[in-house]
Amino acid sequence: MDKDRQSLMISVREQIKSAFGEASAVDPSNASDVDLYLSSKVKIWVPIDAKYLDPVLGKPGHGLPSGKVFELFGQEGHGKSSLALWIIGKFQKAGGLPFLIDTELSFDAEWAEKLGVVINELTVFPRIPRKSCLETYMNMMVAIMKQVRATDPERPLLFVLDTAYATPTLESLKSEDFTESGRLMQLSRAMSACLPDFNGFLAHYDASLILINQVRDAVNVHYGDKLTTPGGRAIRHFSSIRAVVKRNAKIDGGIESEVVNVKTKLTAPFQSARFKLTEANGFKLVTPRAKKTEKTP
Repeated sequence: MDKDRQSLMISVREQIKSAFGEASAVDPSNASDVDLYLSSKVKIWVPIDAKYLDPVLGKPGHGLPSGKVFELFGQEGHGKSSLALWIIGKFQKAGGLPFLIDTELSFDAEWAEKLGVVINELTVFPRIPRKSCLETYMNMMVAIMKQVRATDPERPLLFVLDTAYATPTLESLKSEDFTESGRLMQLSRAMSACLPDFNGFLAHYDASLILINQVRDAVNVHYGDKLTTPGGRAIRHFSSIRAVVKRNAKIDGGIESEVVNVKTKLTAPFQSARFKLTEANGFKLVTPRAKKTEKTP
């Protein structure tokens, strides 16, 4: 950058700061300002000891980032919840505090232990009819973040919402509209209202949120992907990483699945990792298939 442009840029920054405050204009080459004000700077990386999964859900050689929203979606029985439980176990091994919001009431302690979860170091919030809703859960998560960060600023924090679609909203608890269209509209409105502010809290308090989501058939779609995720576009927009979990094959005693990131703000998209879920061994990552090389004539 030439000197005239550089001095002009500095002048503009100073003018903005004087009018709107110190944090309103940041020099991205200033490391201290980046650490203080830019939420894109990942302060806590949680190692998960999985070199094949790092590029999918985080960054190669780093692990999973803090302050981000993850969405794991896919069809039923493909391993979404089991993958999330395995990640919870890795967070615990790294010294983190995980919290599971079980809106489907499907948590199984014995299976979670097989996947590496330390049960007595996990807090599960079950759904209480007519009381638990999306807005309540988000207020509760903010309170937990403030309490933990008041005493420990470096502790990894993880929240898992299983599943987003099964979580009622404050509007739906007061409503008598139990139709599918009505519920989807209420969830979309609540997500659009909550996630912008909640995303800021996650970045400020360096906590991670995994939203497990279901899939639905998209109506009147004749070409391309006929599946869509409920909850509106807010989840897609505010998720730093979106990954689809799909089953590749049934194997003896379980399944083999693959997780592919269809959106990431940290690395290149469409990275994939394979894993096996079996009754005998629980969760096990599988070596990626060798890429086929085309023969030149």
